[in-house]
Amino acid sequence: MAWLYIYRVGSLVLATIFALVAFALSAQSKAAENHLVKSTTLVVYSSMGIATGVLTLITMPIMFLRGNVSGMPFSSTVQIELLWTSVLWILWFVTGGLAFSDPDVALFKKDPTCNQLSKFPDLVTMCKDWQPIAALSVVTAVVLLLYTLVLLFVAVQRAMYKQPIWNATVMESEKPIVARTVVTV
Repeated sequence: MAWLYIYRVGSLVLATIFALVAFALSAQSKAAENHLVKSTTLVVYSSMGIATGVLTLITMPIMFLRGNVSGMPFSSTVQIELLWTSVLWILWFVTGGLAFSDPDVALFKKDPTCNQLSKFPDLVTMCKDWQPIAALSVVTAVVLLLYTLVLLFVAVQRAMYKQPIWNATVMESEKPIVARTVVTV
């Protein structure tokens, strides 16, 4: 079962990298928006990308470190990882959905090369940032969703063999499954 640990590390690192890029693009888009219009929010997806990015960038490294050390107070148990990664993938899907469906992006969809907006550099920045923000948000959500489903599958499989791992760390879940057989005479 060492594959679960490798998959966990890969998923959390990949999700953190995608979240960092989406967060940076969202912050850049929000800064460009603030230069254009003061004190109003035109582009909701950039604010959502910033908020979700901050949550992901703060909690993913903590979850990774706490899940690697068993016996640590407040260690990241399987049930906490399932709950939190579920919250994060939902937030990332919402961010991607907002970016794809924002009515204010209609201007950008008419000119995918952003050439007609060249007189307004902040609009060009926003025009070039919305698609990568949407795509990275959805990809981050898919990575976290797949990790959540794999971890849930392993936890349910363990529970079927009467070896629940809900309160164990992911590292503790690497122990091999011992099949219990009942002999009746």
